[in-house]
Amino acid sequence: MPEPFRILPRVGPELYKTYEIATPTKKFTRPATCAEVDCPNREKGWKTVIDLSTELGRKQAAYIRLHSGRSFTATQNVDILTFTFYAGQDCFSEHRKSLMREPFFLIKGGDFRGNPLDTPTRRLRPQSWVDDMGESLESMKEMRERG
Repeated sequence: MPEPFRILPRVGPELYKTYEIATPTKKFTRPATCAEVDCPNREKGWKTVIDLSTELGRKQAAYIRLHSGRSFTATQNVDILTFTFYAGQDCFSEHRKSLMREPFFLIKGGDFRGNPLDTPTRRLRPQSWVDDMGESLESMKEMRERG
């Protein structure tokens, strides 16, 4: 991805602080059942269409018939097999559920150019983060007014 257009600051990155709110990533999820995520397939049922002219299709059909443990009806039109699954059972999708972690409120040294002083990242409570940013903005406003 190309770097966005930025106007180069007049001073070095060591004079900056970066305020960031980081949301937890995929690793803060867990596998979930259809019922836990209100899966529409579980609620209304679903169809799976398989092409029996391929080896993969034949394997999928055999799995559904012999090992899936799900209730269905099947209709075939030449090499196309359609399984219609009844509502109330888990589908084949892998669902994930968030562990609802709170976002991280971070203050980092430097800016987009880097952190030349290697200032450690601080993680604060939301109100402390807001207070620190407010103080920093007020300080910049005062410096600007002084010239």
